[in-house]
Amino acid sequence: IIKNNTLSNVGQNCISIFSSKEFIVENNSIRNCGATAISCERSQGIVNNNKMNEIHGNGVHVSNNANVQITNNEINDADYPGIAIVSNANATIKKNRICRIKINGICSRGAKNVHMEDTEIIDVEECGISISDTKRYEIEKCKLLNCKIMAIESYNNSQVFLKDNII
Repeated sequence: IIKNNTLSNVGQNCISIFSSKEFIVENNSIRNCGATAISCERSQGIVNNNKMNEIHGNGVHVSNNANVQITNNEINDADYPGIAIVSNANATIKKNRICRIKINGICSRGAKNVHMEDTEIIDVEECGISISDTKRYEIEKCKLLNCKIMAIESYNNSQVFLKDNII
């Protein structure tokens, strides 16, 4: 359990979780992170209610068969996608707010299953959500506003399902 911490001015990843079961990263404040704020690899757990600002990598990065619930987080001013789900990972993304991202709000590259609900993506320089080589990606009751290139892009045989969104 990593809970109720303030992390700032860290040169690389602020929090990295590797090969862990039932981890919880909750109620942390992260500012000016040199790379990814919260990285989860080959792990199962929860990333909940964290505030991430001025991130020079991803806000949350989930990879290599990880299975992570990402809920109630705020990610602002990131240089790379606010949330990245890659390399056979599974994720549930609910009730997050992602703002002022220099690339895509969320990216999925080679993920297995992603369910996204009640999440806001606002003011991104490229795509709100970019999906590639992903087996199943569901987007429900989300709001995507001010995406400079496109709201949602999907390519390379990804299966994407949209329901009740504001775009």
